[in-house]
Amino acid sequence: MKTKALSDYVIGYSRLETSHDTRFANERTKRARMISGDGSRDRELGPEIVTSCQNWTQCQMWMTDGTAVVVCGWQSDEMAAREQSERRFIVTNESRHMDVWLVSPESGAATNVSEPDRVSSYNDNVSEWPRDRSKLALSFVNDGRGSLCLMNRDGTGKIPLAPTEGYAYGICVSPDGNTAAWHEDYQIKIHPVDGGVSTVETGRSFNFGPQWSPDGRHLLFQSGASNIGPSIYIASADGTGVRFASSRSGYVGVASAMDDGDYRLGDTDMPRWHPDGGSFWFTARASDGNVELFRYSLKQGRRRRVTYSPPGSRLANPEISADGQWVAVAGLIDGARNIYVVGRSHNLIRVTNCAPGTGAILPVWRPLA
Repeated sequence: MKTKALSDYVIGYSRLETSHDTRFANERTKRARMISGDGSRDRELGPEIVTSCQNWTQCQMWMTDGTAVVVCGWQSDEMAAREQSERRFIVTNESRHMDVWLVSPESGAATNVSEPDRVSSYNDNVSEWPRDRSKLALSFVNDGRGSLCLMNRDGTGKIPLAPTEGYAYGICVSPDGNTAAWHEDYQIKIHPVDGGVSTVETGRSFNFGPQWSPDGRHLLFQSGASNIGPSIYIASADGTGVRFASSRSGYVGVASAMDDGDYRLGDTDMPRWHPDGGSFWFTARASDGNVELFRYSLKQGRRRRVTYSPPGSRLANPEISADGQWVAVAGLIDGARNIYVVGRSHNLIRVTNCAPGTGAILPVWRPLA
């Protein structure tokens, strides 16, 4: 098999200004983009989606066929000022909107899948349904309560997916399409399509971000006393057998894309499975004080440090290419936020070219052609 060059890979990411003194002043400059793995062919995804200076976009994920999933947000100035003053995230139907768009990089066609049979003004996450890729699972919020639904790929035919009682989002569907997992009021829920909803019992108040292993045998998630500094755990597919995998060694587990004014501390820095299902990648505090990339082996039951960045560096949000050859990370190195890739040599290769005051964050690999 011919080895692919970095230029054959494509990474979705988001770029924004980082030096404003409030979160929203930075956030509304955020735009979804795509770039080749070697740093060429950098361009915006779905520029026509942005219709107001209050809008921002983010490349959330890619569909199996290479279609980009782009979320477009809007917030009123009044609510942005209130959130900044009270230092908390507030969702109301009138003051904050978010829609999910499917964008074709080749044709430029953009479809708002939130609009048909609309269920909410705040739609924050979709997931392909592996058993039937003409279906999507959608998480949305109404008056502070998160819910889940199943819909056709064009956004029509929205029907409730599972009974929820609290704030539910972050849905992830097992590779065989038979079971959905999500977090609800920071507890991990599991819902087989032919059964009821169960809770993964951890005894801890914060449980977040369930992810199915590629073979569907395990769930990977974060758990702790709070959202600051949770550790990484693994459970069996039915939610039993919860076991500790790794701490973050004093790292808080969130990565801010902003120099100042981010009252939310940042975006959750998630671990990610390797495509072979035998290991996962994550970031943690290293002995030299950096936040570096680590890899945990299920067979060996231990982790090893992968990267050695310049002093003061912070890496975040690792994403692994579908063939397992490359890991993309967002890195704050030498005062600038950029996307880097790491290959077999474990050296960091910079992909974007952001100077201090701007930043490239949240990389996601496009499926290989």
